[in-house]
Amino acid sequence: AQLGSQVSVVEKGHTLLPGWDRDIVQALARTLKRKNIPVLLDTGVEWLEKRDGGIQAGLSNGDTVEANHALVAVGR
Repeated sequence: AQLGSQVSVVEKGHTLLPGWDRDIVQALARTLKRKNIPVLLDTGVEWLEKRDGGIQAGLSNGDTVEANHALVAVGR
């Protein structure tokens, strides 16, 4: 985000970093908000599809997001 990229965080759970200390989670949330990074909680990625010049992601809330890249992380 600092280098001019637009970033969005999609989290299937109801909080960022489940199981982490609440103070750390709140600090992260404040930082993301200050940097204007949207955080979509209780939202999952249902599908990813390759498109010309990038990808499109279908979200569980019915929205779609177009991007050049996607980072998918699961588990611990």
